[in-house]
Parts: sequence; structure tokens; C-alpha cells
Amino acid sequence: MKKFSVITLGCPKNQVDSEVFTGILTSHGYEFDIEGESPDIVIINTCGFIQDAIDESFATIEHVLELKKSKKVKRVVVTGCLVHRIKDKILERFKDVDLVVGIDEEPRLHKLIDELDSRKLIRPGLKTLKPSTWIHSSRLPRMLLTPIYAYVKVAEGCNRKCAFCVIPKMRGRYRSREIGDIVNEVEMLTRVGVEEIILIAQDLTLYGYDLYRTPQLDKLIRELNKVEGVKLIRLMYLHPGSVTKKLIDAIKESDKVAKYLHIPIQHASDRVLRLMKRAGGRKSVERAFKLVRDELPDFFIRTEAIVGFPGETSEDVDTLIDLLYQYRPERIALFPYSDEPEAASYRLPRKVPLDEITDRMAEVMVSAEEIMRGVQESLVGKEVTVIMDSELEGRTEYDAPEIDFTVKFKKPRRGIRKVKITGITGEGDLLGD
Repeated sequence: MKKFSVITLGCPKNQVDSEVFTGILTSHGYEFDIEGESPDIVIINTCGFIQDAIDESFATIEHVLELKKSKKVKRVVVTGCLVHRIKDKILERFKDVDLVVGIDEEPRLHKLIDELDSRKLIRPGLKTLKPSTWIHSSRLPRMLLTPIYAYVKVAEGCNRKCAFCVIPKMRGRYRSREIGDIVNEVEMLTRVGVEEIILIAQDLTLYGYDLYRTPQLDKLIRELNKVEGVKLIRLMYLHPGSVTKKLIDAIKESDKVAKYLHIPIQHASDRVLRLMKRAGGRKSVERAFKLVRDELPDFFIRTEAIVGFPGETSEDVDTLIDLLYQYRPERIALFPYSDEPEAASYRLPRKVPLDEITDRMAEVMVSAEEIMRGVQESLVGKEVTVIMDSELEGRTEYDAPEIDFTVKFKKPRRGIRKVKITGITGEGDLLGD
């Protein structure tokens, strides 16, 4: 029993974890079934951020257990964030799962799976499961599951107290990797053909403060800019409260940072941001956006906002729309508020009814789509840098994998290249020549 497949749910941070334990398993004699057609073992790397993610994880576990029942799969392993959040419910609901394991145990999955047959070891250590303390290292093997790009997790966990978020309860406190270790990993990735490095963390702007007593993202950018083989460095998950002139200067000095900054604001109303316990409030949002617009005028901003937070009013929604029109972020994602029992916001009064959240989402989305459509139309006729994720589809440097727009081609293309944009689809994706 050596062939395995992996189902990864949730964000890119989970994908990095999957690539690490996949690399560890293959280095210990297990065969990775990339198509997932006939594996002996299926490992489900779950997400537990909000209820929709929990529902998706549960549905996936149920589906794979059906495959086990029909003898198409021999073993089912469940790991990831959901295990840290609601391990008891997993144990109660899915009794046919062979192994339920926390994030910290993922580096020794090969040993745990080996012991399943010999000792019938099931669900080790779950009675004392706590928020994760493990952090990735370049010393661990990693099987890259993406084509020309790779996510590089520079830190793990989070210390912020956002009222809507349960990540610290699953991923633990913020802890950074050493700069040298990150540079070493990036150098190894370039040797296997990676050209775009996507830096990720729960909050990228705080990188290094726990190791060096002050955030060091600016220094990390300068060091990675020196790595031969890196063509693009993408920055994701920048908290607006920590977007500083020092950081912007480092970005300006780099000729490799993609013209794309991911700055989730969550809202624009100062009152709602205070309820959310978002550090810096409206002032930090405007300061971050203004810094980018003044210092990096050719950069795209991707932002995200939550609609329907407890206590939000229609006037707050108008404030959010006004800010979007004022700064016109080129990429906008909206999420309905999810009322999570473990989050501080669960105890807040004045909950917004679900039908009202739906109406408000639609109202803001109209403005967001109008802004983004205008941006896409402005790219037609221009020559832009495109990353080819497959032979017939890529994305501009203004777009991150899977979450933003794509560029479609009629003829095969490869690599990172300059492309002339010739048109736009009804969904807002681009056509390239």
C-alpha cells in the first residue's frame, strides 16, 4: 500500500503544506498518484476558516469515504486546519476515517501511515491538540504541484485580533522563517524551473518582527531580488496598517516585484473596522492606498472586503462603495460575513439578516464589477507581462493564480513573456496574441 493522492482545500498556505508532506512521503518510498485515479491512500488537507470551508471539507470527506466503501480506496487520512478547529466533530461524524492528524504531525505522516497496519494507530495525539507550532523549512523535501510559479510561505500563524477570524486558534502565534532559509528555498525552486515566487503569510507585512525585533519584508525583498532565475516576486496578504514608506521604497528598488499588491481592507467604515478590531482603522486603509497610488502609480491593488458584519448599516455600505470609487482598486473581492462560533464577532449584537447581506453584496458588486471592467478594457491594445500557467491560458502580472482574471490564447505559449492584449471576454478575462 504505497500509492497516494492529495486533495487540498482552502488557501495557498494549505497547498504549501500539501507539497511538503507529499515530498516527505515520496522520499520515503510512497508513490504520488497525481491524477488521483487509483490511490491506496487519499489524504484530505482541510480548510476550517469559515462555515463554507467546513461544509466543503465535510462533503469531500464523505465523498472519499464512499470510495473507500466501494473498495476504490483503502485508507483515508484527514489533516489540516479543520482538525485543529473541530477535531471532535470529525471523530464523531467520520468513524471510517483511518487517520486524523494535526498540522504539526504532517512531517511524520509517512511513519503514521506505516503504523496503521502494524499497530492500527488511529488519530494520534488528538486529545491534546493545540494551535499549530510547526513551521516550514527549506530542509524538508517538497513536491511542487504548480507549473511555473511557487508559493513560498515566509511565516506562519497570526497575532492580530480581528474579530471575525479564527486563524490564530488553528495556526497559532506568528512565527517567521530566517531570511537565509527562505532565500535557500527560492534558489532551489528556480533550479527546477520556477520563475514566479509568490510570498505568502497570514500577514506578510509583519514578516521577521519576531526574529529581528522589527518587520523585515523590505530586506527579504531586496535579498530575493538578487536571486538569479527569479523573474517575478508577488506579494500577497499585506495588512494596510503595516504598509509603510520603508516597504514601498524596497518595492520601488526591486525590478522583479510584480505590479500587484494584495491589500485586504475588510471594510471602509471606521466604525465597522473598529468593531472588526482591525488595527489602524480607516486611516491606515487610506494611508496604504495613497502610498501605493503616489509612489507606485503603475501598480494594481487587489483588495477584499467583508459585507454584512454585525452592526453594519446601509450607510456603512455606501462608505465602502465611496472608497472603492475614490481609490479604484483594480482587483476587488467581496465576501459575505460568516458568523463563526469561535470568533469574537459571534457575540456581537445587531446581526445583519442573511437576505440583507445578499442584497448588500449585490449592491457593492455592481460597483466593483464596473471598476474592474473599466480596468480590463484599458488593457486592450497594450503589451503586458503574462505568466503562462498552461499552454493556452495565462494571467497578467496584475493577476494572481486562481483568484483573479486570466488571459486566453488560441495558440500554445510557454513561460513568462510579453503579450499584446487583443480583447476581453464577457466575464472580464482577456484575449492575447
